Amino acid sequence: MNNQALSSTDTSEDIKINLLINYLTNKLDISQNSIAIARRYSVDFPHQLPIILWQYGIIQLEQLNTIFDWLENLDFKHDLINKAQGSQD
Repeated sequence: MNNQALSSTDTSEDIKINLLINYLTNKLDISQNSIAIARRYSVDFPHQLPIILWQYGIIQLEQLNTIFDWLENLDFKHDLINKAQGSQD
């Protein structure tokens, strides 16, 4: 598995991007080189990485939809965790 090290200063968005990259490489078999190319074009807007991968023909529309579904599920899980932590206070 290709885990990128996370530091205590990583924001929620940084963590989400790292999880996305792991998903792209491990589940969709997108090469690190392809991701690196797309990241160069999304440096100011890293959340647009899936769109850029699709724009440059690195992924198909079906894969883009799969990524959006995965991201939506990730957000849902994040919300559940936050609610659970809030109810413990």
